[in-house]
Amino acid sequence: AASDVYKRQLEDYVQALLTGELIDKSGTSRFANQVEYRFRHDVIREAAYGMLTDEDRVTGHRLAAVWLERAGESDALVVAGHYERGGALEQALHFFSRAAEHESALHRALGQCLARKLDWEGATAAYQRALGPLIAQGRRASLLELYADLARAWAAAGQLPRALVELKEGLDMCTLGDGPRAAIDVSVWRYLLTTAD
Repeated sequence: AASDVYKRQLEDYVQALLTGELIDKSGTSRFANQVEYRFRHDVIREAAYGMLTDEDRVTGHRLAAVWLERAGESDALVVAGHYERGGALEQALHFFSRAAEHESALHRALGQCLARKLDWEGATAAYQRALGPLIAQGRRASLLELYADLARAWAAAGQLPRALVELKEGLDMCTLGDGPRAAIDVSVWRYLLTTAD
């Protein structure tokens, strides 16, 4: 069958690249039942990439993105980058959003861990890094929770004025034009505000 011929040709090409020491077989693979190869040097990878036509590059990135998605690539940013360079912008946006959510969740989890260790400086820095992706996505409920975490950390660090600034910013950002703030769980915020008075 034609597919067997193509498979043998591919195996021959890969073997020639291995023999010529242009690529190496990775010791492990991130994907089950798959062998991973990598270029031995960046300059070889760049030269090979430069030999492709623009159309082939776009097609290659799109095919790589589809394959990685189906194979279960855990790094959404890798998949997003291939979709973007492959001209599939809707899919790229989806995976960039997933990567941003993941990054924000990691920073928030780091902040919570640092807060449990009473490292308020580290906690507030981690919470602040988590804000960006949530702001960009307009995820108001998650933003409110994060601003509450940030305010708690500032208050625990003895920086009550800064905690109040964060609370106000969170309320302003998350409720702008959306009606009453009463729907928001403000128990910790109310406590901080009465404490400040």
